Amino acid sequence: MPADPDDARAWLFGIARHVMLNHRRGDERRTALAVRVAQVGPPLVTDEDADLVAHRVDLGRAWQRLSATHQETLALTVLDGLDAPRAARVLGISAVAYRLRLSRARRALRAHLDHLPASSPTTAPPATTPPAPAPRERTPAP
Repeated sequence: MPADPDDARAWLFGIARHVMLNHRRGDERRTALAVRVAQVGPPLVTDEDADLVAHRVDLGRAWQRLSATHQETLALTVLDGLDAPRAARVLGISAVAYRLRLSRARRALRAHLDHLPASSPTTAPPATTPPAPAPRERTPAP
């Protein structure tokens, strides 16, 4: 911080201006994202596509339950196609911090998807576990 009071005042105004602009950019990104998500309309549906539609509805519900930060993080990667360093630059954070934020956002989305009631009986993926490998026969050592 500058020692001169007038310089310090100008410096503080500059900091405040940057904070306000950053906040406004964040609001604009969230608004643009909401518009893009709203524009994705339901496809023409046939009986064969019922599962796909049900999954999209579940995904939409889970998306709405995410925080704005998680939505923005996922949107930068999934909808905008940005890699971690570029998305991190958009948010003004390091690439490592962005990867951590992305990991948390994905985990939150999965958690919301797991806790949604099934849209229809056919929408829930089968709860199967992979078969255990068959035990090997042991031959006695010579």
